[in-house]
Parts: sequence; structure tokens; C-alpha cells
Amino acid sequence: MTIEEPIGGLSPEALKARHEATAGRIEEIAARIVAIVQKDVPRFVEREVRKRWLDHPDFASAMDDQALASLKADMRQFAQAQSESLGQTLAQTERWLSATELPTERKTLEANAEVWSVFGSLACALAGFLGKHGFPSDQPESPEPVFDLAYRTPVYFIEREYCPSVIEAYWNVVEELLELVAAIEAQRAADHRKVLEARWKNF
Repeated sequence: MTIEEPIGGLSPEALKARHEATAGRIEEIAARIVAIVQKDVPRFVEREVRKRWLDHPDFASAMDDQALASLKADMRQFAQAQSESLGQTLAQTERWLSATELPTERKTLEANAEVWSVFGSLACALAGFLGKHGFPSDQPESPEPVFDLAYRTPVYFIEREYCPSVIEAYWNVVEELLELVAAIEAQRAADHRKVLEARWKNF
């Protein structure tokens, strides 16, 4: 195991190289998280649709076998499309590098707004799917159908990957990246100050 040199003792070139390597590690971890989530999206969709179908027995009983088969086929197609769309959107490395603060809880992605907003879009899309198929609203008093939905990354193993641990690894590397960014900025500020001091001495 290689022991890395403390960030404070690195040259500008070493800082740049370390920054690039750390960003690459974030990209690799992000790809693992995206793969997990893509596999979990169909489970999330079916779980939420099934729950509401069972929670409204009158609505469910009024649906004949052909209509139910059609609903489930549409549901699977919808889930696959959402999984692919989410994967494409979260493949944008910039979203994963956009975090500027570290959360207290490092096993969720809520502190990264650029990533978390994608999960919000998934919930909105599923609400549209439920409305399209005439599911009763989660809030009967509302004049328009309202569905209380929120996607959260899985807390169970998916093909030997445990998402909370992978997310924690992501935040740990983000912490290093933020330290590198701060060191680079401090070095730039110090270099600029030296230039200004030299100019001052010339007059």
C-alpha cells in the first residue's frame, strides 16, 4: 500500500496530478453507484405501483385481467426507460464533482443537489405514470391527483454491492478532492501575492 504525501507539501504540478487522479476515483465510484441504482429503479417502480394497487381494492377489483396485464407490461417498459434515462443523466461526471460541502451523514446522496435532483425527476415521472393509469390520489382531498413519492438509494445488497458503503466511499473521496481544491486555491493566492510584492518593490 502506497502512503500518499500530505496535500500541504505538494508542488503545483503534484497537486494538479493528485486532483486529476482523485476526480478519476470519484468517476469510478459514481459509475458503481449508477449501476446499483439502475438495477434498483425497476424494483422501486413495481414496489410503488403494487402498493397503491393493493391499497385501493375497489380500484384493483374493477380492473380485469387484460387491463392488469397491460398495466404491468406498461409498468415494466416505463421502469426500463427510466432506468436508462437515469443512467445517461448520472453519467455526467460534473454532477458528481459538483459537491461543495460534506454532509454529516455520508450514506446518502442528498447533500449533492445535482445528483439528488435526478432522483426527484424519477419520482415525478412515476407520479405521471400513476395518474395516466387512473390510480387514486394519495391525497383524496386534493383536486388533482397527488402521489407521495420519493426515491432513495437502496439499503440492501444488489448483486453483492451495498449502496450505503459505496456512497460513503464517494463522500470520503470528495473530502479529499475539496482539500485539494482548497490547497490549489491557496497556492494560487500565494503565488499572486508574490507577484504583487515584486511589483511593489520595483517602484
